[in-house]
Amino acid sequence: LPPAAFIRRSENVKPIFKEPYDLGEIDRILAKADLSIETILLLMQILAKLINHRDPEVALFAAESINAIEHRYNVRIQETKDRIEEYTPQAEDYRFLIRPYLELSQINRIRQVLRNFYLGEAYQYCKRLWRLGELLAEDYALLTRILLALELHQQCGTLLHRAVELRPDIEAELRFLQREAAFARRDTRTMGRIMDRLRGLNLTAGMKRQLAFWNGVEANE
Repeated sequence: LPPAAFIRRSENVKPIFKEPYDLGEIDRILAKADLSIETILLLMQILAKLINHRDPEVALFAAESINAIEHRYNVRIQETKDRIEEYTPQAEDYRFLIRPYLELSQINRIRQVLRNFYLGEAYQYCKRLWRLGELLAEDYALLTRILLALELHQQCGTLLHRAVELRPDIEAELRFLQREAAFARRDTRTMGRIMDRLRGLNLTAGMKRQLAFWNGVEANE
């Protein structure tokens, strides 16, 4: 087909966020097994509106859809818990549990009690992961997100300071997390010191672009 055919097709697809919402399209997306957290969070925005719809059937559809999303996570969590009861848990098992708890906290960010419960569960499994030995950069990133979400800024700062001493091999990644934690505290002085330190480290191309963005300069400067 000529390019014009694809352009016309793209222009004729109704955006999922345009009202009135297409319940069939929402249902089709929800049926996919590999939805990203970004997609789920966007769908939750729509469902949160529809749950108060004047049409009882539409409101019921929204409520059942929200329950289906959370049920998917709970099944994944329970299956993992059942599995690791049969043998000594490995680091990857705990990582597989931390992420769904963290995503459930994001899904329930409006419902504060549930949000904090899921964050607390994620934090408990992070501590179990810590006891197994050396954490990876991705583990520190998860811990940082959890502690900042719980507003445990001092604890987060202490954790990352200790991590830099323990893991000089991933100092760049940890410094980026320190900068994120300092930003959450609105501590601009510490942010500046961290960025000065980052300039002296061996950074990936992506890290250089991020640092350049923070400094308001071109990445190749």
